[in-house]
Amino acid sequence: MSCSDTPLPCLPSLLLPIQFKPTTSPSGAKPGGSGLSERSLQEQAAARQVIERTWKIVSEMLDQMRVDMALAESYRNGSGESPSELRLMQLEAEATRKIVADRINRLDEGFLGGLEAYSTALRRSNQEDLADRLDAIRIEVLDQLTDRLPPEVRVLNTVTQLMDRNDRRGIIKEAAKGGYGKLPKVELPGLWLAANQVISDMEEAEALPDRRLLAMVCVVREEVQFVARELRQANGEFAAALKAQRNMLPQAALAFLQRLLQVSDPLQRQALLAKGFREDAKGKGIQLISDFGGCLALQSEYGSNLSAVRQGV
Repeated sequence: MSCSDTPLPCLPSLLLPIQFKPTTSPSGAKPGGSGLSERSLQEQAAARQVIERTWKIVSEMLDQMRVDMALAESYRNGSGESPSELRLMQLEAEATRKIVADRINRLDEGFLGGLEAYSTALRRSNQEDLADRLDAIRIEVLDQLTDRLPPEVRVLNTVTQLMDRNDRRGIIKEAAKGGYGKLPKVELPGLWLAANQVISDMEEAEALPDRRLLAMVCVVREEVQFVARELRQANGEFAAALKAQRNMLPQAALAFLQRLLQVSDPLQRQALLAKGFREDAKGKGIQLISDFGGCLALQSEYGSNLSAVRQGV
């Protein structure tokens, strides 16, 4: 396929706006000169290969989309109907689903990154319409990949994006009762185990990828237990697993959390947490539990300056 007949810009021109960050050689030469390290050259070559593979597949996708939409529009025009703008949008969405489904097994782990790089470069060159099409393809790829995930992971993916506790619990209940639409049916013990596995995998990673996500999955795991008790499904092996997990919790930390929950004032809670982390850094661990009253008294030390509390950990 030549640059003249592809719907995308020629590869070299599109790569220009994409920023590579190569490492320098041991001699300290700057990137872009003759002193590029071998690792830097390999990184650039690997990135270029990803872009080239993505360019080839996306070119095929857009060509096929254009053909499919033209055929559908021709058929409707032949029937005497003039397609509305809404109908054209529906045709484009249907074509996007089809071209992604036909190629989903050919996509590698670098495809989405390459697609995003293309979209960014196109927007920089003021080609918004084409960039929007690439974004639509990216979203469809993510949707179809998500549909292939185990139902427990799909439910976790949904509820971890909800900020409202009642919304999260509502989704968990619906999934436990049979699901609806794209929300699959799950068994609560399986959902709880899936959350456990995600937490374990994230904690064992060399670098924590997303602290907020980890915290949210921990919250969801507790809410699965809440829903299970509410629906009276926390029994048998599931109940035994919950009990075993509680028995594994450090008693000192558990006691501290239980007492912390008794404090309704957010400022006091932050002061107590700051105190706990500071003492832990000094090697005292969670021994501050024995001085809970003293911790409360310390809130005045932090109360005059909320930012000091937040930054004092």
